[in-house]
Amino acid sequence: MMKFYTVIGLGCCLWNTASFAQTAAPNAMYSAYADLFDTRSTLYNGPAYNSYYDPQIYDNKHPFMGTGEFVYGCVVYDGRSYEDVLMQYDMVQDECIVAYMDERAKITLRKNLVSEFNIDEKRFVNVPAAPGLKAGYYQEIYSGKSRILARYQKNYRSRVPYGNRVWSFIDDVPVTYFLYYGGTYRSFEDEITLFRALKERKKDLRKFIDDRAISISLDPIYSYILIGKYLDGFFGDAENVNGQ
Repeated sequence: MMKFYTVIGLGCCLWNTASFAQTAAPNAMYSAYADLFDTRSTLYNGPAYNSYYDPQIYDNKHPFMGTGEFVYGCVVYDGRSYEDVLMQYDMVQDECIVAYMDERAKITLRKNLVSEFNIDEKRFVNVPAAPGLKAGYYQEIYSGKSRILARYQKNYRSRVPYGNRVWSFIDDVPVTYFLYYGGTYRSFEDEITLFRALKERKKDLRKFIDDRAISISLDPIYSYILIGKYLDGFFGDAENVNGQ
């Protein structure tokens, strides 16, 4: 089956997330990055990033998305688009971090000025609180009459006795998805909980998934794009589109 992906609202740039830590000439890259500073001073008007976590974390884990290193991404900040920005996404605090001149200093972007950002081949949007949804950064998977978002998180536990010493832990949290349908957001984690969240559409949705051999467990993002399209009537076989 040929796959197609819906690219929605790339308001900042094409995805560009090569790891900064893996470049062959980091000094040259930092120099080039610093040259852009004068044209990007507005981007660095946020507070210094507070490294709240213990440097000694069990199993060398970290609060950031991906490898924990800075990567090149892009952000729409205060109405302007900035490309090739050295960024991190703190999944514990739900904050977007940028490098100030070099990796030794970090700035937390002011969340009220962030519209969206791209990092780790994911597009995140700043979503206000709504019925069934907490305010914050979400990966936007699908947007139409329906909407599907993904929330990425980690938990931090400080100074926990473990074995014969005290450790701090950062725990991975399963991705939570949110479907906007029928005027509210409904949360789910997988196919089973999706059917529970959308129980009024369980029968026809299951048939749609089975007929098209959609595997949510193997490719959740692609699957949820198709499901969003189905709920919005793109396939011509949905009923009661978006709860209307």
